[in-house]
Amino acid sequence: MKSIINTVYSTFSDTLLNFNCTKVIFTVALISSVFISVACSKNSEQKESVGFEATKTQQQLDSIAKTKAMRKARREQALSSVNLGYVDQSKIVSNGKDFGVKVLAARLTAKGYMLDFRFHISDVEKAKEIMQRKIKAKLIVEKDKAKLAVPVSYKLGSLRQSGNNLVSNKNYFMFFANPGGHVKPGDLVTFELGGFKAEHITVN
Repeated sequence: MKSIINTVYSTFSDTLLNFNCTKVIFTVALISSVFISVACSKNSEQKESVGFEATKTQQQLDSIAKTKAMRKARREQALSSVNLGYVDQSKIVSNGKDFGVKVLAARLTAKGYMLDFRFHISDVEKAKEIMQRKIKAKLIVEKDKAKLAVPVSYKLGSLRQSGNNLVSNKNYFMFFANPGGHVKPGDLVTFELGGFKAEHITVN
């Protein structure tokens, strides 16, 4: 009888042990799957966050580029709409050196408070010497030696064309401020830009 009880007890113990082992293994597997699921979820959230930030940054860059393009288009459209009368080239005296630049016109605009100055670049390689933005343009009123400067707009920037995007055989512009309408039609002005100088330009 005792041996039967021992056999039954041993069998029950083995069964219980196997059950506990199975339970432990199942529990460990369940916990592991939970940790893996949480880790995957966090990794996915991080990837989505990085992707969102990258998309947001690109959208900002695209918006800035679009704004700059719109400003440039508005400026060129406004300036190209001005109908200029060309000056008499025979009355213009240059300082002799060839910079590939020819004065075309100087005309009052904006109710006389601005002077629209146009010139032609025939040789951009020669013109590069004087067409850098750091070189300031001046318009000198010959009747009293008053000097007009190129204004700077908050939205449009400096109201002149310059830099490395110039091409040969094309007309370009500069706007000069004319405070109080100081310059009148018929006045003579001298244009200076670096080493280039053109005198006796009649304002239309």
